[in-house]
Amino acid sequence: MNELMSVETQEYIDRLAHCLEVMGVQRWVRRSIGVESPHQEQEKASLSPVAPTASVAASALPSAAVALPHVVTPEPAREINDSLTALTVPAAWPELQQQLRTCQACPLCQDRQQVLVGEGDLQSTWLFITDYPDADEDAQGQIFPVPPLRALFEAILHSMGLKRTTIYLTMAVKCHPLKSRSPSVKEQQICRAYLAREIELIQPKMIIALGSVATQQVLNTQQELKTLRGQLHFYEKQNIPIMPTFHPHYLLHRPIEKRKVWQDLQQAYRYYQQSKNGNE
Repeated sequence: MNELMSVETQEYIDRLAHCLEVMGVQRWVRRSIGVESPHQEQEKASLSPVAPTASVAASALPSAAVALPHVVTPEPAREINDSLTALTVPAAWPELQQQLRTCQACPLCQDRQQVLVGEGDLQSTWLFITDYPDADEDAQGQIFPVPPLRALFEAILHSMGLKRTTIYLTMAVKCHPLKSRSPSVKEQQICRAYLAREIELIQPKMIIALGSVATQQVLNTQQELKTLRGQLHFYEKQNIPIMPTFHPHYLLHRPIEKRKVWQDLQQAYRYYQQSKNGNE
């Protein structure tokens, strides 16, 4: 049994190391105590004052002794009472996907090339939600089609023992808005009906919200992502844990934030594993 656990632990550590390398997060290695060389002193001074990644990776391993992450409930957004938001959403997958592909419930339908319907395992316990399609996603009809984004996202999944084929991946807003703008509040509210039905059909055990729009949609709040990330929340209708974090596209422009995403995902992983072990 101990040999099996050591093998599983080593495999997990290997996945973490690979993810750290791809995400550009520097691993800390313990050196023997002594006088540091000028190169070591310069290296230490260049590091930002953030908790060592090694301790984060170690804490990611499931353990009954680890306390569950702090959980908060965001203040709900004020619902928009508009006839346009009263969308009737089909209850079954085939009809839902068909309605999504032909949806004309908001102005976004006028400029899109196609609707980004979710992809992956419909029976998955992990649901990942991103913001809305960019130009590349709209043109190719895939989520994260560009190699840098795809590689970063798949590295994140790999570190958690997941693959794109073992999760369900969808978007909070299904159509690409032109002129480099974000979807309006009304447009987001309309698409939220589709997202709610996806969650209802999938019944995930953990939701990862990637980006501010995805976070605000799934939590039904207008609070900023920076105040919501770093702690677990719960989906209001089904009590499903949600971890908000930054979008991979944001990380490509702000690589310094990768460590925060790493910490967010390890919190989610710990909670998922502890909940899973508690139900066995």
